[in-house]
Formats: sequence, C-alpha cells, structure tokens
Amino acid sequence: FGLLHPDDAARTFGAWMECVRKGAVWDTEHRFRGVDGLWHDVLARGVPVRNERGEITHWAGINLDIGRLKRVEQSLRDSEAALSALGVRLYGISLDDVASQKAFHSAQTLNFPLLSDPDGSVAARYGVLPVGAKWTQRVTFLVDPQGVVKHVDRGVQVASHGADLLAAAKKLGVGAK
Repeated sequence: FGLLHPDDAARTFGAWMECVRKGAVWDTEHRFRGVDGLWHDVLARGVPVRNERGEITHWAGINLDIGRLKRVEQSLRDSEAALSALGVRLYGISLDDVASQKAFHSAQTLNFPLLSDPDGSVAARYGVLPVGAKWTQRVTFLVDPQGVVKHVDRGVQVASHGADLLAAAKKLGVGAK
C-alpha cells in the first residue's frame, strides 16, 4: 500500500477488506502515487466475478484519474459566492443514481446540489449523451431564469472553469439581478 497516500491508506485498506468480506461492489476514492511521482485523485470501482457456485474467483475493475474533475469542482467552489451574488445557481447532474450522488456530494463537500439522471433523458435532451453511450460529456450551460440556455461551454478549462463561468454570466447578464 506504499502507493496510496498516507492519509488515505488505512481507510482505503479497511474499505477494501470490508468489500472482500461482504463480496460487495468496490467504489472508493483515494490518492495514488503515479509513475510521475505525484499524487493523483483516483476513483476505484470494481465488482466481484463469481463462478457458477457463486464463489468469487476474481475482481474486475478500473481506476480512473479524476484529478481534472476535482480541479473543476474546486474552481466552481471558489467562484460560487460571486456567482451567487449575480443570482446564478449551480447544479451538477450525472447519470449516477440518487444514492451515489448523495454520497459523492457529501464526500466532496460541494456547495451546490447534484441532480440524478439515471435514465439519461436530461443528458440526451441537452445533447451531452451520445447515442448508446454510458457516460456524458462534461459541458456547462448557463440558463436564464426563464429557462433559456444563454451559453454553452463544451471546452471546460480545469483551472479557470469557475472564473470563466462567472465572466460569461456577467457578459450575458445571466442570473437574477
């Protein structure tokens, strides 16, 4: 476990042991030292693979580098007060179910609500869910109080996303005044 961040190692190891004991789905975030020597935020997900007798034979999973997502979230948190002063309300939406969204919201200490779109109907209407895809594109929409989309940002810049959104909202006069 030397590749896990020291602050995450005990919690991650304990969660893994509990997952193995229960034969449950593995779903956790932790920091992992990359080959570059830097710490990376990782979302680890996995499922037990069972034989015909129901015995776990191995685990299948994936580790996703979510550092970019973390930086976007921080940028939005940093700009939230200024956006709020303009009357701009932030919402996050994903295909995850309500329970997953609630856990993610709590773990990330986000200061804006997350909405669940498990069937992809909202994402499809906004054109961010390609046909047959299981993942959406990361896109930000500025919507005025009447529900009219005033700005679409398909090229989210991680470090400045909150500031970029604030600048667009000011320029377009989006939000309640």
